[in-house]
Amino acid sequence: MICGEYVTLDEGTGCVHTAPGHGEEDFVIGARYGLPVFSPVGPDGKFIQDAGKYKGIFVKDADRVILDDLRRNGVLMKHGVITHAYPHCWRCQTPLLFRATDQWFLRVSEIKPKILEKNVERVRWVPDWVAMRYVNGVESVGDWCISRQRYWGIPLPIWTCQRCNEIVVIGSVEELKSMAKTSIGEIDLHRPDVDRIMLRCPKCGDDAKRVPDVLDVWFDSGIASWASLGYPQRRERFEQLWPSEFITEGEDQVTKWFYSQQVVSIVAFDEMPYKAVLMHGFALDEHGQKMSKSLGNVVDPQKVIKKYGADVLRFYMLSANSPWEDLRFSWKEIEVVARMLNVLWNVHVFATTYMALDEFGPKKIDLKRVRENFMLEDFWMMSRINSVTRDATKAFQEFDLHHAARSLTSFVLEDLSRWYVRLVRERVWIERDDPRKLAAYVVLYQALHTLVRLLAPIMPHVSEVIYRDLVKAADAGAPESVHMLSWPSVNERMIDVELERGMNIVRAFVEGGAAARQQARLKLRWPVSKAVIRASSREVKSLLQGLRGVLQSQLNCKGLVLLGPEEQEAEFRLTCKPDVQRLQERLGKLSRLVIDELRRRDVFRLRAELQRYGAVGMQIEGQKVSVSSEELSFEERLPNNFAVIPTEFGKIAIDTRMTPELQAECLARELVRRLQTMRKELDLSMEERVDVVVGTKVDKFIKLLATQQDYISQEVRVRKLRICRASEVKEPGYIKEWNVDGDSFELLVKRLSA
Repeated sequence: MICGEYVTLDEGTGCVHTAPGHGEEDFVIGARYGLPVFSPVGPDGKFIQDAGKYKGIFVKDADRVILDDLRRNGVLMKHGVITHAYPHCWRCQTPLLFRATDQWFLRVSEIKPKILEKNVERVRWVPDWVAMRYVNGVESVGDWCISRQRYWGIPLPIWTCQRCNEIVVIGSVEELKSMAKTSIGEIDLHRPDVDRIMLRCPKCGDDAKRVPDVLDVWFDSGIASWASLGYPQRRERFEQLWPSEFITEGEDQVTKWFYSQQVVSIVAFDEMPYKAVLMHGFALDEHGQKMSKSLGNVVDPQKVIKKYGADVLRFYMLSANSPWEDLRFSWKEIEVVARMLNVLWNVHVFATTYMALDEFGPKKIDLKRVRENFMLEDFWMMSRINSVTRDATKAFQEFDLHHAARSLTSFVLEDLSRWYVRLVRERVWIERDDPRKLAAYVVLYQALHTLVRLLAPIMPHVSEVIYRDLVKAADAGAPESVHMLSWPSVNERMIDVELERGMNIVRAFVEGGAAARQQARLKLRWPVSKAVIRASSREVKSLLQGLRGVLQSQLNCKGLVLLGPEEQEAEFRLTCKPDVQRLQERLGKLSRLVIDELRRRDVFRLRAELQRYGAVGMQIEGQKVSVSSEELSFEERLPNNFAVIPTEFGKIAIDTRMTPELQAECLARELVRRLQTMRKELDLSMEERVDVVVGTKVDKFIKLLATQQDYISQEVRVRKLRICRASEVKEPGYIKEWNVDGDSFELLVKRLSA
């Protein structure tokens, strides 16, 4: 195939001379008898030099001239126009010409059975269905044309005798030097130097000249697995590292690079060049179209990296879908990954900040003694990080990279940030040395230490920074980089499936409680007097009982009632509701007696009987009577002050009544949040103490807040707290007016160290 920019027509001979350009020789196409004849010389047997006598026309315009010539010679049988895809030069966009030439082939047909056999025995294909696609390709492919008529490339090591046509194939530089007719010292084994070397024919002794062709570039790629190791000069590296454990390329390489490697490896070593191969898809635009500069839909990776960083792009591409599927690039999904990374960073800052304040170091503590002070959430987090390590490791081993990435995302967002940090936040605020705080530090340290190792292959830069801040800062003897650590192992004894399941149920009810609060317009930080949970099964209730303290604290309720599916509570009662009208129409006078009997019976047994048999049976005045599900329903009634939300594991009800004591706590928490904002605006360090004055125009608030002085002082790091009327706030300091649910407050924060 050559690129024909223009042709010239010799009207005397009827031959069309093509001048392809790009530095290649001219070719002559003779159409005299309708059979194309190709030659690099003109009609006189010499290379064409003077084209002045020829009329210049474009290649495709020569179709008319050739047809006229065929018609004049009476050999034209039929002509017409066919619309089809036609190859064009990628540089100048001109049509390509096909010509028949002599080529060199590798007789793959002789080794094809062995390729197929070894491929099945030795190679793991991911996804597994692509293995059949590869096998079908190998079975259908012909012998490999390994020669190309180009200048650049690996020269074919083939010489032919000018007299007897003996073929000589050279296998090494030493062999080339020994057969050369003249001494050749150091030489560049590429064109044109190698073309000048003449060999002595081993058969007749005459000159043997190298064929002008170069090797197909797929032959270059095929030998890459051992050529990159310096074989045969560096045999030790080859024996240590070959064959490759794993390779990956796009789906277009199934019958190309994956194939070329197997062919040359079987020829050279009678072995497969790799043990596992992953076929990946391509990156498309958000509409599923191939990215192209001409379409203007190309996303420059550098733009993504500049805006979000390389780690976000890496994580997105690995998590968006399975590796073998095409990726539809989405800026929105990139943003989602960026937010996840910000959450991870916030957890890192939270942990390292408090650890630094308390001078926490893993080598300074006795881990066994600390473990004695673990709380339920600590055991849960240790179970979760080991479960995630197990799941991510399995996903990596199976090349399900998207599952590994998604498992880590869920752990960071749901387990570590939104739950564990939420559970231990108050523990790390404890000022004195406390075993519960130390336990939280140990668990956070171990969880993050494991997490950065799991993230290292996907987010190498962020994991490195977190590792150095977390580990190197606390342990100078630790390895210099996270990438020098071993892959984390799984401690199966730390995995508690029941605890993890129970905590999932707790989280479901906490989410239900948040929804109930939203329904009643109660803020999450406001305590409520009571929460009632009816579990969907005895097992669910049992799991909740074991985590009662965690559940109650996260529901932020003073009292918690846990009910099984067949238990009653004063406020949370199940009642049967007979359809009086239907029963009267069917049973007449007996209906009243039936209704009384239904109300005397245990409501849970009634419901169970109805669910099992579809009807409830009884004896009334000697008659057998049944009540169907259409005539009897059940209703769980609650007082109006309860907000109820159903969940996957049962129902949760929140008491929405506000007592003066609860109102005081709610108000105190609102003020604490605003005082913390003022501390931040003053750029105070976490341990820095302040004086605070709270001013209000409402006298009852002064009495209410008086009961919350200890809480406010502890949360805001207050040395001296005064609660008074707003008009009495006159001390120097940072003063700010706040609106809290319609009421005005004057808050003053005074820095102690000016």
